[in-house]
Amino acid sequence: MMRYALPAAALLALPAMAWADRPNVEPGLWEYTNTTVMEGEMDMPDHTETTQECITEDDLDAGIQLHDEDGCEVVDESISSDEVSYRLSCADPQGGTMEMDMNMQLMGDRMEGKMTGDFETPMGDMRMNMEIVGERIGDC
Repeated sequence: MMRYALPAAALLALPAMAWADRPNVEPGLWEYTNTTVMEGEMDMPDHTETTQECITEDDLDAGIQLHDEDGCEVVDESISSDEVSYRLSCADPQGGTMEMDMNMQLMGDRMEGKMTGDFETPMGDMRMNMEIVGERIGDC
């Protein structure tokens, strides 16, 4: 099955996409909590993960890469200083596919978002639902 790890700061921008305005994100140390629920033919336990990451002025000025994954294509996008929405379509070299939708609200010292992904795998269809909450907790 495909695994897509998204660094928290990577939620700020998409590759080759320009922000119309600077993202409404304060530089500093951020803490993110991601809760993932998988639905489908295979039983998988819910998973919650908390990570920390430093976002710098340079990161915001340069934009941050979303994916290193081969086989993914941005098929729809909408970006403003306060919101990022996109759809990715990905092909797995092992024969599966995934459609992923994400929406993030950027509120200066907080972020909230949801991501859904529909997977076609050799083991059956699956759906991923992820809730993401981030907050600035201090300086780097």
